[in-house]
Amino acid sequence: LPPMWLARWVDLAAREGPTPGVLTVAAVGAFAVLVLLAAAVFQLGRAYGNLQVGGAAWRRAALPHPVLPGSVSGGLLTRLFARGRVEGAGFWLTRAHFSRDPELKMRSWPLFSMAGGAALLAVATGNCGDPLRASDTSAVLPIAVIALLASAVPPIVQNVSFSRDSGAVFLLESAPLVDAARFLAGVRKAILVTLFYPALFALSLLLAWAWRDPLHALLHVGVAWLVVEGAARWSMVSVLRGYPFREAMVRGATMGPIVLASGVVTGAASTLGLIHFFAARSAAGFGAFALGLVVALALLERWSAARTRVLLGRVQRG
Repeated sequence: LPPMWLARWVDLAAREGPTPGVLTVAAVGAFAVLVLLAAAVFQLGRAYGNLQVGGAAWRRAALPHPVLPGSVSGGLLTRLFARGRVEGAGFWLTRAHFSRDPELKMRSWPLFSMAGGAALLAVATGNCGDPLRASDTSAVLPIAVIALLASAVPPIVQNVSFSRDSGAVFLLESAPLVDAARFLAGVRKAILVTLFYPALFALSLLLAWAWRDPLHALLHVGVAWLVVEGAARWSMVSVLRGYPFREAMVRGATMGPIVLASGVVTGAASTLGLIHFFAARSAAGFGAFALGLVVALALLERWSAARTRVLLGRVQRG
């Protein structure tokens, strides 16, 4: 959070006391903590129960079966978001890993805590100004949420590098894929559809309620979507650098190797947020800013596809 905004908020809270919004967020947060604690204790009890000797406690642990690509539920999202069979294969494989590997989801969802907390805090403290209407610092936090969402992209893409079945990556490396770049495009779309699109949808509902203007909320979330899409294309090249699910999980491998790539994404998203803050003061400025994002995303798409083909060519030759 910006230091000046935080100092102003602390001073205001000290003079006026807790507002109903702050008390509501605190109550919801306390309830969420209790629910998560109860769920953790329940899962821990089940885990220790499975270790007890004898009888039904030694039941065989089986992973849930993934939804098949040809089924109604498995094929609907694939047909909706993936283009072609190769891209659909990458999309389905990633979605199957998210449904079968609880550790992958456990490592990914907490990365949205900063963005979610900032959005709720902005609404609760009255600092959730519409950038298209407010030109003061009340519009800072809604724009900062976009940068926080983009900063979660590199770690989540890094998480997709790991799998409990990493030894099976030779099936991908030896598969006769027509265009391996399209396969990774399906992986990228599955990550966005599974994790980021629900977050963007929740953000649009929150902002539409806070601003009482669904159109402005959709425009703001549209900018967030463009920034997140660009961060995903950059991360697929600079972070994943090959096929997904190819590495075994080891201590320290989640964040250490991607510090530079994460810094680039965070810095770029913060710079775009600064431009967004000033461009949103006029309709023409906001339109030019959005058009610039669309053009940059198209150029990044071409660069990412070309770079991915080079990287995967090296993997297959190696």
